[in-house]
Amino acid sequence: MIRRQIQLSDVQDRALKRLADRRGVSRSAIIRESLDAFLGSRPPSDRRAIRRRAQGVIGTFEGGSGEISERHDEYLARIDPHGERDTDRDG
Repeated sequence: MIRRQIQLSDVQDRALKRLADRRGVSRSAIIRESLDAFLGSRPPSDRRAIRRRAQGVIGTFEGGSGEISERHDEYLARIDPHGERDTDRDG
C-alpha cells in the first residue's frame, strides 16, 4: 500500500472516528472503502453481486401506472440485499 497524508475538517474527523469505532475498523479502512465506492473500483466479486441483485429485480414489478421510471429508487429499495421482496411494504 502507498501511504498518503490528507487533511480533514474537525467535523469530518469526528464523523470518521464514530463510523470506524461503530464498525470496529480503522479510519484508513473507512477512507479506502469510501474511495473505492467513489471511484467505482470495487473488487470484481462485489460488482458481480451487485449485477446479480440488479438482474434479480427484472420482472418483479408490474407496470400499470407508468411511474416506474420516475420512482424506480423506491421500487428498488423494496428488494433486500438477498434479492427477496420486502414484504413489510406495500407493493
